[in-house]
This record gives sequence, C-alpha cells and structure tokens, in this order.
Amino acid sequence: MLFRFGLGFVLFALLCVCIAARNMRRAGCGRALTAIVAVALLAGGVFPFFVTAFGGSMVAPEMSALVFVPAAALNLFLSCYGVLLFLRWLVGVALRLAAGSERPVRGRAAEYVLVLLAAATALWGYWQATGPARVVDVEVRLAKLPEELEGLTIVQMSDLHASAIVNDRRIAAAVHTVNALKPDLVVLTGDFVDGRVRTRLEDLAPLKRLAAPLGVWGCEGNHEHYVEYEGWRKALPTLGVHMLHNAGVVLTHRGAQLILAGLTDPKAAVFGRELPDLDKALAGLQKREGEKLPVILLSHQPKNARYYVGRADLMLSGHTHGGQVFLFSPWVWVMNSGFVRGLYEVADKEHPDVRPMQLYVNQGLYAWAGFALRLGTHGEITRITLRRAP
Repeated sequence: MLFRFGLGFVLFALLCVCIAARNMRRAGCGRALTAIVAVALLAGGVFPFFVTAFGGSMVAPEMSALVFVPAAALNLFLSCYGVLLFLRWLVGVALRLAAGSERPVRGRAAEYVLVLLAAATALWGYWQATGPARVVDVEVRLAKLPEELEGLTIVQMSDLHASAIVNDRRIAAAVHTVNALKPDLVVLTGDFVDGRVRTRLEDLAPLKRLAAPLGVWGCEGNHEHYVEYEGWRKALPTLGVHMLHNAGVVLTHRGAQLILAGLTDPKAAVFGRELPDLDKALAGLQKREGEKLPVILLSHQPKNARYYVGRADLMLSGHTHGGQVFLFSPWVWVMNSGFVRGLYEVADKEHPDVRPMQLYVNQGLYAWAGFALRLGTHGEITRITLRRAP
C-alpha cells in the first residue's frame, strides 16, 4: 500500500517535471530556474520513500523536524504545482473553445507566477494546518437535558496528530487555549498521535495540564491503530485522559446526571480488533440510572451517525478535518455519509417518530504529517454549550 502510494507520487512528479520543463523552456525561462523547479518537484515526489527509508514511516515519521519539514514542504509544493498545472490546462482549453482558435496561457511571466503561486499556496496551507486553532462557539439544544444542566460547557479537541511537526509546544498552546475557556467537561475525539510511544509521548505530555470539573475524556481514532495500538491504550490514560473504549460513565453536575460514552474506531476491523459497540458502551447505565438521562457519544468518525439515532442525543466526532482542502470536500462528503464539518441534525428516515440526534463534526486541531496542508479550512477547538430544547 505504502509502496503504491509512494510510486504514485513519483510518477506524478515526473509528469509535472516534463510539463513544467517544456513550458518553461518554451517561455524562455532560464535553465537555472527550470532546473530548480524540476529538482524541487522530484524531491517532493520521493518524499514518501525518503521518510520510510530514513524516518520510520509515513504514519509514524520519527526524523527531526529540521529534516522533515523541508522535505514535507517540497511534497506540498509538488501537490500545489501539479494542481495549478491542471487548472491552467483547463483554462487554456476553455479559451480555445471560446475563441475558436488556440490561445495558450503561456509566457515567461505566467511561468514565474505559477511557481510563486504554488510555493505561496504550500506555505499558507502548511501554516493553516499547523498554526493556532480558532475557538468555535456552538449551542446545542437537547430535548432531554435536565434544567440543572442548562448552560453546561463542553470543549472538544480532535485530531491532534502529534508528530515530527506537531510537537509539545503546539500541543501546549492548544491546552492553554482550552483551559482559558474554563469548560465543565473536556473531550478528545481521537487521532492523538502519529508515531511510537517512546518518541511521541513527550509531545502529548501537555495534555496532563487539561483541567475540567467533570474530567477529561477521550475516544480513539483511526491513527491510533496504525502504530503501537496497545502501547497507546496504556499510555494515553497516564496523560490524564480517561479513554472510553466501548464504555460509558455517568457524570453528575449540579445534582443532575448525563451519560458520556465512547466508541472504538471502525478502522479496528482492518486489524481484527474490537469494533464499535454502543450497546456495550451503554450496558447497564440507562437501566441503573433511568431512561431519561441524556447521552453524549464520542465517536471519531462521523460516518455511522445514523446508526445511533434514538440511542444518543449528541454525538461528537472529528476525522474529516473539515474537508482539509476545499477541492477534496466532495470526496470527504461521500466517504463520511455527508458529514464534513459543523452541526447536523441526524434523523432516522425509517422511523420518523424517533427524535433526531445532534451531531457535531470538529475540523480537527492539526493535520496528519504526511499531508500537512489546509486550504479553505482551519484548526478548531470547539466550545459547546448545552441548552434545553423547547
């Protein structure tokens, strides 16, 4: 799988080099600039093999950020430049069709602009993927919410992706922001890390400073399954995060109670591990505490939300990164059952009498190191305020 992924990037880079060299030479660009662009594109193409050979793997890059960041930047430049080449070709086709004759979008200035625009887009997208997250305020109305829980605040973090580029300094900045919001409850909805316990546990150490009266709780994501799954199951609780693996807990606030449940990730199916099981997570809780307790469900991937309508009142997810790059949004929409980012009301179409479930999809704090680019989205920390529905 990784070999095919890397080979695809190399072939894409070679195609971009051929097109770029031809266009730049025709436009009269100097050999030096043409060679620099060609080398940068090829270096971006071999990025997956480079990381695998010298820094662990793409899902667990272990090399120094001083080496990894420049290599990743070249890979992002390749991606942006290739897309811009394709868009220019489309514009050229449209102009030819409109004018009835060939009107190429070509020239020395056009080539310079294309290179500079690709570089600027890659740098901006990298900053958006790794820079400070925005706080997004959301009000969620729940019909079963007790009066005592009116105004309860939940801060959600998702997709931290601690890695060679997301270090303890970046995690600490997010923790500081969360604590400043003074939430009643903090939840982390998966994809904590891209790497091994011995090298990335220190990057996640600032999570120990998270504080909330109702505690800090989390569920796993798909990335936890890629490297040292059992090791991370043991390590994350040492950071003060109470992990819910198909488990639930009754929380008490101002004398009223609610259920917080968390599921394993659907990616478990690939590795023969425990699949998401809401029945197991809620086992005995509603029976012991009564049928009217509201249920807040943590599930990293939002795609299965419709299965939980009628059993959970609010589901909190991440995974999609809000689409990450606006060009990918349609694909992300399809892969996640239409849930990409923000607040949704999820209904049971087969049983219209069942009360809809609220779903919130967080855009994620940072991005996977293998493709640290955001365009049209931003890092997010969500502050959710619970309100009683009419």
